[in-house]
Amino acid sequence: MRHEVPDKLACDFQQYYGCWDFSSFPPQVAAALAGGLPEESRSIRHLAGDVPDTQLLLLAAILDQLRALFYFFAGDGDERPESVVARLMGNDRRDDADTLSFETPEAFEAARANIIQNQQKEVAEHG
Repeated sequence: MRHEVPDKLACDFQQYYGCWDFSSFPPQVAAALAGGLPEESRSIRHLAGDVPDTQLLLLAAILDQLRALFYFFAGDGDERPESVVARLMGNDRRDDADTLSFETPEAFEAARANIIQNQQKEVAEHG
């Protein structure tokens, strides 16, 4: 971590340990202190793929649920609100190709039967 993200590590050491020069520590001490950084620290978030911290994700999830409730109960046919969590995680795909919708229950049942039939055919062909 010392060579991968030195700027973030320096900021974390200053913020959490009050140390302005983490390179003055022996490598074992610096490694132990780096291992003790909390999950919301810059360095740990970087190692985790720059995901937002848990508290921010929980707040975003609450906001997503409130927006969904408002959409379902008061929506006037507007477009469903986009997910704040998905945007924070970097996978904001509103037009997911794996998502299907159906106009009637009969259309759903017909599509389901077709999928089951195709899966059974594949199993029979490939054993």
